Amino acid sequence: MPDKMRNLLQRRRRAVKLQEYYYLKYAISVLRVIAWVVLTIGLIGSLFWGITTGGLGGGLRLVLGIIGSFLAWLILLAARELLYLCIHLEEDTRSTTEGIIDQSN
Repeated sequence: MPDKMRNLLQRRRRAVKLQEYYYLKYAISVLRVIAWVVLTIGLIGSLFWGITTGGLGGGLRLVLGIIGSFLAWLILLAARELLYLCIHLEEDTRSTTEGIIDQSN
C-alpha cells in the first residue's frame, strides 16, 4: 500500500507543477510597483491640482487627493499581501501533507 500511495503522490506533484500558476509570483511584484506608482502620481497630481486651483478649494482638493492616493496605495499593497499568503498557504499545505504521508509509512 505505501508504494501505491507514493506513486499517487508523485503523479500529483507532477500535475501540480504543470498546473502551477507561475504568473502569480510575478503579479505580486507588479502589484507592489503599481502601488508605488499610484501613490507617487497621486501625490504629485494632487499637489499640482491643489496649487493650480488655489484658495480653500485647492487646499481641500490637495488633502482629498493625498488621502485618496494613500488609500489606493494601501488597498493595492493589501491585495499583494493576500495573494502572497494564498500562494504560501498552498505550498505549506502541500509540504505538510507530504510530511504526514511520509510519517505514516
